[in-house]
Amino acid sequence: MASSSSTRFQAVPLVASPSYSNSIAWSHDNLLAVASGHLVTILNPALPSGPKGLITIPSSKPFPIGVIHRNDLLSPCMLPTCLSRDVRPCVRSISWSPLGFSPNAGCLLAVCTTEGVVKIYRSPFREMSSEWIQVMDVSEMLHTYFAKIKYGEPNFLSTVDQEKNGDYDYQPMEDIKISNKGKKQNLQDNHNPPLISAQQYASRNAMVSSIVVAWSPMIQSNSSRSCCSVLAIGSKSGNISFWRVHQPQCYSITQPSKPPVATLIKVLHAHSSWVTSISWSKFSSDGSPQLLLSTGCSDGSVKVWRAYINDLLKSTEDAHASFSLLKEVINGGSAPTSALSLIVPETSPHKIILAIGKCSGSLEVWINDTSIDKFQVFGPLYDHDQIVTGLAWAYDGRCLYSCSQVYNLIMS
Repeated sequence: MASSSSTRFQAVPLVASPSYSNSIAWSHDNLLAVASGHLVTILNPALPSGPKGLITIPSSKPFPIGVIHRNDLLSPCMLPTCLSRDVRPCVRSISWSPLGFSPNAGCLLAVCTTEGVVKIYRSPFREMSSEWIQVMDVSEMLHTYFAKIKYGEPNFLSTVDQEKNGDYDYQPMEDIKISNKGKKQNLQDNHNPPLISAQQYASRNAMVSSIVVAWSPMIQSNSSRSCCSVLAIGSKSGNISFWRVHQPQCYSITQPSKPPVATLIKVLHAHSSWVTSISWSKFSSDGSPQLLLSTGCSDGSVKVWRAYINDLLKSTEDAHASFSLLKEVINGGSAPTSALSLIVPETSPHKIILAIGKCSGSLEVWINDTSIDKFQVFGPLYDHDQIVTGLAWAYDGRCLYSCSQVYNLIMS
């Protein structure tokens, strides 16, 4: 990170260059998280010379999704799984929760690694340590969900049966409620995983391999004081899982508190390939709050979804959080989408503005006038020579900040 001679700025040594999208995130309680290599460094800009927080990413064991024959390792579908350039897991995506979701009234930090693992951390306000505390392993709960529904497969067939019957289609996955209770629930025997085909293994691995995380703005029920936020997790399978986390009812920095609980409320098949970017925005329609969600894919497609807050807030086990497709602004076939920034400006509440960054370095801006329900596109703009790794709108939607992998910052 750049340094300055002024004492207001802080020079920070990093173990590696931040190379993924969403590598830098600023929280609502004025903390800056920087993901580089196998570390997340957390800074307090209000105390440039003060202590720094750290999150060290450990290696994780593969989920027991099954085993395949040695000869199947040469199958084309196994290449993304067998080939890896990372000696140790690195941080791929980070996202801060809204203010007040940590037991000390601060923010939680969701971290996604190159191994596809997502965990949530809080600040060490009681431990007197620089290392942040893990409070939740979302990937473990996601694996429990898919194992319970047999990964969406209609019948659990052996490899021999598959060779006789051929491939089969996956059935739609039902929503169930899963809360972290501090216990790992592996529905399959870790010591005796089933024998499956290479295609089955690749499909299951894509389901449990996460790529990007994004917290929604805070949402509140009109009938109660309960507040919550939804953590969206995009995976290699094209699915997005949505996890509802409620704000604590009380805070304490001295007494032990209950860890946050995440409830799986929806698994949405948003794209046909890797979900590479997610962006939320809150707006008001006819006086009622609404949520918008934009999603980007490795095949270049970009979609905008409308989320129904009443469904997101339901607490019953049979709740089905609804998302309707508002617009597929870009079809597949173009350069992979690397970054998104969605905003509904307070000065223009009838406009939905979406900035799209591509791996080719190009930018596009899509503007939807909700009064006439029409999208208008500006671009592409070729302001970067490398992959666009970050986009951010100013609050009024008039200025767009973008950065690329070679770290040149441009204001459009």
